[in-house]
Amino acid sequence: MSYVTNSDDLPRTPWRPVTVVLDSGEFAASQIPVPSLRQRELISKSNEEAAELRKSAAQQAEDDAQREIAIMGETCRCGRGYKMDRQRVCLLCHNEYQKKWIAAHPLTPMQRLRNLARSQVHKAIKRGEIIPQSCEICGERAHPYHHDYSKPKHVRWFCRACHPRFMPMARDLI
Repeated sequence: MSYVTNSDDLPRTPWRPVTVVLDSGEFAASQIPVPSLRQRELISKSNEEAAELRKSAAQQAEDDAQREIAIMGETCRCGRGYKMDRQRVCLLCHNEYQKKWIAAHPLTPMQRLRNLARSQVHKAIKRGEIIPQSCEICGERAHPYHHDYSKPKHVRWFCRACHPRFMPMARDLI
């Protein structure tokens, strides 16, 4: 086991000699730096400055909260959140309302199939299974469109301008 012995009886110098006793029984002499009076003053000063910075950070957080209230406007009737611009309720109340509305208005089987097909295409694009292409008609940036939702990865690529021109052709194919 190693242990360190300090020679505290020696006068303070910029370096304090330290003797280390190794497991093998050997002695190793070394010197470690001792902070000077000026360095100790700087350390205590930096600790005081850090405490002031912590206080100012707390004050800054409080000021930011007050500024947010001023920007966000008034609180919602629930008291948990703030209303955004031109909204009647906060985000939390809006989320609760959406959950209730979705539960009261379930999707039809066709809507569910369409949402599932779109979701599968977007996941396949992210995975690299489907590579986005340009419009089949004009060559511009395109979006995937399904002709048959039961085949979710079979899509045609049309821009928003060309898609309505494709729709009559799609109706004829059905």
